[in-house]
Amino acid sequence: LNAQTENEFINQFIERYIENTTDEVDIQQFTSDLVIYLQNPLDLNKATASELLTVPFFSSFQVSEILEHRKTFGNFICIYELQVLPSFGTEVIKNIIPFISLKTQTLKIGDVREIWEKGSHQFLTLTETSSPRKKGALIKDTLTDLNVNHYLGSSVYNNLRYRFDYGRLVSYGVNMEKDAYESFLNGNNPLGYDYFSYYFSLKNMGKLKSLQLGDYQASFGQGLTLNTGIAFGKSSIITNAKRNFNGFGAYRSLRENAFLRG
Repeated sequence: LNAQTENEFINQFIERYIENTTDEVDIQQFTSDLVIYLQNPLDLNKATASELLTVPFFSSFQVSEILEHRKTFGNFICIYELQVLPSFGTEVIKNIIPFISLKTQTLKIGDVREIWEKGSHQFLTLTETSSPRKKGALIKDTLTDLNVNHYLGSSVYNNLRYRFDYGRLVSYGVNMEKDAYESFLNGNNPLGYDYFSYYFSLKNMGKLKSLQLGDYQASFGQGLTLNTGIAFGKSSIITNAKRNFNGFGAYRSLRENAFLRG
């Protein structure tokens, strides 16, 4: 899939996926997770139980069915073999095909140069401005009778994001955001952006299952004991009633209140 097709497919997938839930969904984090699986499809025959449970579009019921099928009948021969499992209909399989595979290339950790050259680098930025301007920017000065901007900055919103992915093994990135009417490169924000987020993630490195530095998310006990990531709640899809166990993972969103840091 080319970049435009990837974006269109992911947008359509998210729209279909969240239309049945009333919970708030962190679209940025969900999109980042989907991009990783779109670029590095999950091998249904090699994925462990913990790897399957971290997939954002698999319920724990579906994971159990996949594992039981492999245990009873061996590896999947065709992706459409999923149709024999009760929770996988034709439409479900059609939606998830780009994210799964039966023979993916195994990525191994080499030297730093190899990781840097073979990994995926992405730079993303978004700039917006509001019209008409907010009332605070149009208050008349009592002395000059002219409209004066009473905010510290302009009406421009901007974010800048960099992310690197080496398969699903290594991931790191930096997110920066400046809200509309906040100062930029002066006043309270001499560095420009008022919000900085960074993360570094290693997964499935031999005995090391997960290492998270910087900003990360955590989910335990079906999200009831601890949950800082996305969670799909009330839904017409019965398999979504039980939340997945995700453990620890990188936090790639621009939301400023849904992560842990350390």
